[in-house]
Amino acid sequence: MEEQTLKAMHALVKEHLEPCEFEVAEGQVLVTSKDQIVHDLESILDKHREFPKRSSGTTRCDTLASLIAQANRYKREGESVAYCSLSGPEARIVVVFNDHPAVSKDAPKDLEGGWRDHRAIYAFPVSEAWARWMKATRDGLSVAEFAELLENGIGDIRDPASVEDAPKLEGVTYATPAELLTLAEGLSVRVGQLVAEHKRLDNGASRIMFSEEHETRGRNGEPVTVRNGFLLGLQPFIGGPAYPVPARLRYRVKDRQITWQIVLHDAVGVRREAIEDAAERFTDATQIPLVFGTPDA
Repeated sequence: MEEQTLKAMHALVKEHLEPCEFEVAEGQVLVTSKDQIVHDLESILDKHREFPKRSSGTTRCDTLASLIAQANRYKREGESVAYCSLSGPEARIVVVFNDHPAVSKDAPKDLEGGWRDHRAIYAFPVSEAWARWMKATRDGLSVAEFAELLENGIGDIRDPASVEDAPKLEGVTYATPAELLTLAEGLSVRVGQLVAEHKRLDNGASRIMFSEEHETRGRNGEPVTVRNGFLLGLQPFIGGPAYPVPARLRYRVKDRQITWQIVLHDAVGVRREAIEDAAERFTDATQIPLVFGTPDA
C-alpha cells in the first residue's frame, strides 16, 4: 500500500477517534467520536463553580406549614405555579417555582419558557388515627379485635351533643364515648364466648346476650346494648384539622359467633374536603396561583 494512502487512512481514523468539542448557542459540548456520546460540558463545569447558574432541585416537605414557608422563600412573580391533585392515593401539592411565565395576548411569540425543575412537594402524610379506622373498615372484626379497636381509638370518638352541626344519618343513633368504652370493657371479658340471643330494639340499638361459659371472669351474663353508630373526629392528614366522620356499626352472627363491621360515611368526601381546605390555606398564605391537576414531568 502506498505511503500516501496510509497517511490518508491514518488521518481519517484519527479524525474519527479523537474527541471533538463544539460550540453551541448556550455553551459547549464534547463528542467522543469512538462511541458518539455527547457530553454536556456545562454540567461538568457547574461542579467547579462557586454557585450554580440557576436554582433547581426538589424539596419534599413533611408539613403544609413547611411547604408554605418554602414557597414564600422561592416564589417568583408571574412564574411560580402550584398544582394540587385530588384523585388517587397519591394526593399532593407540587409547587413549580420556575414554571412557564404567564403570557398575555400581547406577548411576543418567542417568549421564553421555564425550566420547571425547581420544585417543592407536600404529599399529605396520612394520620395514624385515619389509618387505624380505615383499616378497621376493610374486614370484619372479631370480638377481641373490635374491643381492642374501641379501647385504642376512644380518643377519636366524639360526643355528638358537643359537636356543632354534627352530621346525622337516617336511622342511626350515635353512641357516646362513655357508652362505647363500657361496651369495649364488656366485650373484653367475653372473648371466646358464644352468642345466646340477639335482637333489635325500637330505638335503633341492639341487645346481645352471650352464653356464660366462663363464670370465673366475674360476669353474670348480662346483655350488652349496642347502638348502631357513633361519631368520629378524625384528622385525615398529620397536622391538619379534624373532621366529623359518622360511622355505622353493624354485626353479623353466624354459628353463634359474632363479627363486627364498621362503615365510615363518605370517607372519600371527607378526604377530598381536607385536601381542598389545605389547598385554600396554601393559596391564601402564598398568593401563588393553584391548578387542580398534576404538572408535566
